[in-house]
Amino acid sequence: MGLSPVSPKRRSPCVGVKRKPVNRVSDIAHSYRPGYTTRCYLNIIIATCGAVVACPRVCKNQPVERVVILGSDVVGRLDHALAAQAIGWSRRELKAAFHEGRVCAEGKRLTAATPACPGMIVHLVELEPATLEPLPELRVVYEDQALVVVEKAPGIPAYPLHPHERGNVAAAVRARFPDLEGVGDLREAPGLCHRLDLETSGLLLFARTAVAFAALRQAFEARAVGKLYQAVVQGRLEGAGEIAYPLARPLGRGARMVALTEAHQAVRKSWPALSRYQVVAHHGERTCVEVTLVTGVTHQARVHLAALGHPIVGDVLYGGPLASRLYLHAMRLTIPHPLTGALLTVQSPNSLSC
Repeated sequence: MGLSPVSPKRRSPCVGVKRKPVNRVSDIAHSYRPGYTTRCYLNIIIATCGAVVACPRVCKNQPVERVVILGSDVVGRLDHALAAQAIGWSRRELKAAFHEGRVCAEGKRLTAATPACPGMIVHLVELEPATLEPLPELRVVYEDQALVVVEKAPGIPAYPLHPHERGNVAAAVRARFPDLEGVGDLREAPGLCHRLDLETSGLLLFARTAVAFAALRQAFEARAVGKLYQAVVQGRLEGAGEIAYPLARPLGRGARMVALTEAHQAVRKSWPALSRYQVVAHHGERTCVEVTLVTGVTHQARVHLAALGHPIVGDVLYGGPLASRLYLHAMRLTIPHPLTGALLTVQSPNSLSC
């Protein structure tokens, strides 16, 4: 029978399994023999050296365990460390595994926020290999012979982190438009011209030919692409204005960016950034605002609005209040058409409820 999800009340598949200390790849291969417990095991991945040891499965329709040894340079949360390793799981699959108690070490269940330690041995019990992650629903907003613009839903990744990840917009576009294959720089996201954060919704642009991709890349680099976002922020923001704080990655590792409001701040690297905002409406202590991104730095709208003291609703990373989603939506793209040069404006069919 196949492995069913492990509820929080059920005993974890890893609990109670005694492991002998191992130091070499050969030791690990012999320590994790199929059937030495009631489980069958496959694909022991040694992240420190890139070696993969596969133990044959001796029975069908049994759970599959992957053993990952974290590298010597890992820091931060365990879910982030595992996502950075080539384990063949999507971000959604990792999240579900933590929630269902299928990630453990030394016989104990681990949470996504568990600190990652160098050399840590992590056991991942996966569902049946035949269960494929479905492609997300694809909504095409505009298409012609040179480009495709689609609508991304919040919570759906724009592109994959590994070759087998299917639950992302790029995979759905690739399946619908096979002529994109080989276009652009990203093998697993052909034609993708820009990116949106995981929790951001709205328009994503794909080029269908190498010529179109080159023209669109040049337009992005020349800041000739108009990118208008809609956001709901905490507090009563007034009027209109520009935000020109440079954005930077602070010392250390992590996903958070910072706005350089003071010149002496110590950072790893910084980028110039310019955003323009226009208040649209107020609803109590929240403000609906339109933001034009002149530049395109990671988390730009989120960090700039937070630097004003008005973080986006749902953006807990930058101080926003908890909500059902991140209230940031890419609502309009204006681009010089790669074939004609004429300006093309594509409007999202959806908008945020302000």
